[in-house]
Amino acid sequence: MVCSCCGTKKGFLEMFFSVEGSKEVKLCSDCKEIVEKLDGDVLGGEKELYDLHMIQLQKRAKNPSEAFQSWKAAHFPAK
Repeated sequence: MVCSCCGTKKGFLEMFFSVEGSKEVKLCSDCKEIVEKLDGDVLGGEKELYDLHMIQLQKRAKNPSEAFQSWKAAHFPAK
């Protein structure tokens, strides 16, 4: 299994997570943590933190899948 965001391969005993709204997108724990922060920023109205976490996610997304890109565009529209 490979992370849909950063392309990291699943290691022994490492967990990957599905995202809400897509069965094809699987995230490693590091990418999932950033996505959770983005969700919190959206709910809390934290524009500066949202921008910071979006930059972190973009830096991690070295080899994103098409499914991840479309999910990200739908879930976190550009502001």
